[in-house]
Amino acid sequence: MLSLRDLLTLWDFKTHPFETYTAENEPRLPEYFVEPPYLDDMVGSASSMAPAIVFGARGIGKSAIRIYIESLCTKPNPEQDIGGRAIAITYDDFTHALDDGIDKVSVEKHLEIIMNKIVGAALLTVANSVQGEEVSEDTIRKAFPTLDISAFGKLVYKYFSQLNELQKEKTLKGVYNYFRGETMSLYDRANWFQKLWGTLRAPIIDITNVILATRGKDLIQAVNIPAQMKLDLRDAEELINDLQAVASLTEQFGIDGWYILIDKVDEDENTDSDAVKSAKLILPLLKNLRVLEIPRIGFKFFLWSQLHPTLVEERVRLDKIRNWEMGWTKAELREMIDKRISAHIVVPSRL
Repeated sequence: MLSLRDLLTLWDFKTHPFETYTAENEPRLPEYFVEPPYLDDMVGSASSMAPAIVFGARGIGKSAIRIYIESLCTKPNPEQDIGGRAIAITYDDFTHALDDGIDKVSVEKHLEIIMNKIVGAALLTVANSVQGEEVSEDTIRKAFPTLDISAFGKLVYKYFSQLNELQKEKTLKGVYNYFRGETMSLYDRANWFQKLWGTLRAPIIDITNVILATRGKDLIQAVNIPAQMKLDLRDAEELINDLQAVASLTEQFGIDGWYILIDKVDEDENTDSDAVKSAKLILPLLKNLRVLEIPRIGFKFFLWSQLHPTLVEERVRLDKIRNWEMGWTKAELREMIDKRISAHIVVPSRL
């Protein structure tokens, strides 16, 4: 009797087309992704971003859309698909936001985490641009001639250098542009990042201090915080101002915008597959239009459809946030299956 593996080989499959059950474990997903009709509106463009929500049942493909948007940002010529260059940052781990329980979730906690991730992604952008050269003021200015290093250094100090090593590593979990396709283990990645931060910390903080000193302002210090120490939460006004500062620095990093992709709200143990709890987790962010409408920062939400009634009840401005309900026609499902199977079949070589 033939095994499944034998049958797949007999039918010229190089890999099992339905071996995985989650989008994150589909390494070739962009090859057989079927674009829903609203995808272009959902994505928008890198330089002109707007908040958007995709609602859908579980398993219908919300995370697949998120991953596809991530992949668009890493293409050699992203201008063809998203009208510019952007960095995709995924926010799907809400552990820190839920430190004090579901009832204490706030926009401040969400923004603190998002700022950590953006600043971490910006540091990776700096590191990747000076590869092979010693990181210094000269190499940074060569790669980013218009970058306001003083403003960037302040953000690095506030949202990165004060984190402990574990927190620094976690901020990079959702930085798709760097880690997608990398084969490093978690241990190697942590070691790599510690080495990177050791290389970047002094030049960025030192350069900033030189600039501040010439202006007669107080200096900042790069510090390491013990793992058990909890930093005071900044107020919303300061966080929004800093997010706006990031927006103003965007072009100085050689990109046009930042995608903030928010997924798996209902999959945290604190939300417990409960629509009301899941809505409560994300409502502080969804209800703050001042945050969602900051230029060059595009908030894209991928939400379980059962959250929709609660969002309406809580008066989330869905008239201001473009939104769609996911669904597939029979023709689209057939196309999806055909493309998926084709991507896993060995193409016979021509003699």
